[in-house]
Amino acid sequence: MSEADFLRADSLYRKQPGHLTDTMQYRAAHAFKTNDVAKQEAFFKAYSEQKDVPVARFASYVLLHDLENPAAARRFGQLSEDAKRPAEQRARAGEAMAYIDAEQGRFRAAVERVRASTLPYKTRLYAELASTPLSVIPREQLEAMRKEVLATDSVPADSLPESQIRSYVRLYRAGVLSCRAADFTAATQFAQRLRTAQAPAYWKASLAQLADEIDAQVDVENNRPLEALRKLERHRTTLAADIGAPFSWGSSIPMWRAEALFRAQRYDEAAQWFDNLDEAIVSSAPHVAYILLRRAQIADARNESEKARDLYARFLKMWDKPDPELQPVVDQARNRLAALLER
Repeated sequence: MSEADFLRADSLYRKQPGHLTDTMQYRAAHAFKTNDVAKQEAFFKAYSEQKDVPVARFASYVLLHDLENPAAARRFGQLSEDAKRPAEQRARAGEAMAYIDAEQGRFRAAVERVRASTLPYKTRLYAELASTPLSVIPREQLEAMRKEVLATDSVPADSLPESQIRSYVRLYRAGVLSCRAADFTAATQFAQRLRTAQAPAYWKASLAQLADEIDAQVDVENNRPLEALRKLERHRTTLAADIGAPFSWGSSIPMWRAEALFRAQRYDEAAQWFDNLDEAIVSSAPHVAYILLRRAQIADARNESEKARDLYARFLKMWDKPDPELQPVVDQARNRLAALLER
């Protein structure tokens, strides 16, 4: 899959034991990779007719993430909203379509999809949608999401780790949302509460790491990238793995370190991070378009014109109709692409 060898992936997938939920996805991906329109339409018809086959993952991950084809991802993703599909599929459709919206710079629609869904983990999705440096979400939406996060029950229901860390997760998510709302005082306060929380000793290092991540986001947003780097570089890992897995955080620490390097104009170091950032992200936070844009801008700054042209064009394909407040980002990328094409 890392080399987009979809037929090989299909062969390996079919050899797995047990029930296979979607035996069409890799062959369908190959049809899109090779621009075989007839087969693309045949697979669309097959996905339309086979209601028991989930299509959301194929749409949001394979078509969008692997093939950078937002139009196809949206078309296939909408099949999951069919009232004749199982309830779980329809619920998952809200998540998949939200990420397609976010990857296309339509954060308003993404947030509304999640808020209107029946998914039981909305607050996780709120934090993921807001964790990217390019996430621009209206303040009223951010405040509503933060209110929901703070209203969640943080009392442990049992002795399981995912239950015991509820209160820390709530603080982390509230801190991320506060930062995107430019409520930096609140974000810093949530970070400090993470540091001073009454927690077992074996969780202290991870809580400090998450607190530093929030503070680093505040630093970057206030034009202090070197301060952000100082905070993030003192940690040996980029993931609070011991408590992060149940709640799917982990995207933001490497992402914000890369962003801080970019803002500090340390382009050689930033390029190393952005070239490998996709592999470091362990959540579904929107990042495909973001990485394309930053890699384009870094290549542009390093006078790598051919590379910059390709990356700008791929980014603009993703962000064809973003939210109005993000249009200046698109205009700047389009202008740089035009200038590079004239050389």
